[in-house]
Amino acid sequence: MLLDKFNRPLDVIEILAGDEPGGDRSASDTGRDLGQAPSFPSEHIVAFMKIMSALGLGKALIAGKEPLLRPDIVDLVSQLSHIRPKVEITLRTASPLLPKLIEPLASAGLDRLWVTLPAIDPATYSSITGHDEVGLEQIIFGMKLAEQLGVHTTIEAVRTPGVDQTAMVEAALWGLSRGFAVRIMEGADFDESGDFFDRTLEQIGKVCHLEPGEDQYIWNVAGGGPRVELITCSRTQNCYECRKLWLSAEGKIKLCSHHHEEHDLGEMFDPGSCHSDLLDFAAKIPLNKPQGFFSRTIRE
Repeated sequence: MLLDKFNRPLDVIEILAGDEPGGDRSASDTGRDLGQAPSFPSEHIVAFMKIMSALGLGKALIAGKEPLLRPDIVDLVSQLSHIRPKVEITLRTASPLLPKLIEPLASAGLDRLWVTLPAIDPATYSSITGHDEVGLEQIIFGMKLAEQLGVHTTIEAVRTPGVDQTAMVEAALWGLSRGFAVRIMEGADFDESGDFFDRTLEQIGKVCHLEPGEDQYIWNVAGGGPRVELITCSRTQNCYECRKLWLSAEGKIKLCSHHHEEHDLGEMFDPGSCHSDLLDFAAKIPLNKPQGFFSRTIRE
């Protein structure tokens, strides 16, 4: 197990395939296939992850603006899947390219898929994402295909600025009714977590009977149904409990999504650097993670 200097376990790294900063998820550009920043080479990512895995980091989330636009995304997943000790690989996407790529990704070793779905109504979905109804149908088809291929699929129902909260709840209910786990995302543009939490659970509770899960943010549909996870502003700011690192598309390591401090992993691959430099860099990463601060408890 990889521990920081405050004895907290670090178990996941978010690898950004585009130029989106880590941390809070906003729906303002959800689903838009925007251009990618120059990608940090896959061989460097894999070399770093081999060391981090040996130190105890067990999960990788491949995210960013749209990781399916990364030309070598299947090869990256394949290389990560061969690391031992095993790294659990999750990919976050909002792209209609999903049906085309999910089979090779599953064959490459993808474990989990998070699909960003801000709305299930075609008109609302199109206004948010810029994709038409065919794009929505492709996303839905890709999710179903992923489940058939054994890739555990979760819907991220994202609250969008300027769009009624009902759109997000409808997307969540659609997913739950079809057996998908759901992560309900408040997003970075809101700061009313208590009201958001209560209203969301009330709306879902009118359709599904929810039972408390293992912590204040987790609920389960009664009778062995899928899981519902609330991602609120106050939760993302509760960085005292954070178990996460971020690797940007430019090869910079961030230890906290709310701090600007970065550590340049790319320098470890410059001419004149050696493997011992990379080992030393990886070993010192946990020692630099800030303590963070507490947020209030939502569920009493």
